[in-house]
Amino acid sequence: MKNRDVKGLRKIAADATDDAAVEQHRETILISLIDYSLSKILSKLHYDMPESLVNGIMENMQKTIDSPDEEKLKYLELIEKDIIGFDAQHGNYENNIMDKARIKKAAKLYEKGLSLRQAADIAGASSSEVQDFVGKSKIYESIKPGDLKSRLDAARGILQ
Repeated sequence: MKNRDVKGLRKIAADATDDAAVEQHRETILISLIDYSLSKILSKLHYDMPESLVNGIMENMQKTIDSPDEEKLKYLELIEKDIIGFDAQHGNYENNIMDKARIKKAAKLYEKGLSLRQAADIAGASSSEVQDFVGKSKIYESIKPGDLKSRLDAARGILQ
């Protein structure tokens, strides 16, 4: 983050979204939302994050890594709150960057095979907003016809 590695943050966000599709843990999707939001903030020229905010986020990231599983969510939510607060003060749009990330990541979870409602719930987004976003995107065009069959075959193999 300190090096403004936007591509690295987006890679972490994508990997965490993939993991969240399988694990369906709040912590995992929150990591994806945080990394994606930070990558967006760092890629915008009008955002200038104060060093104290960067240090606070880095400190809470380290605490997330070091803390027991039952405490990780607390530190991730502090980072989320910092991002929302910063965006509220410095963003150019009414919808904050975290809300946009929730919708986009929920759509990705939906693309990975979760129901629209599951995806929205895990990401903390509104089902109707996710549905609207999916309807305006090309997600259906990216789903290959064999995907459903291969998933069903894999599920049948596991259940036998």
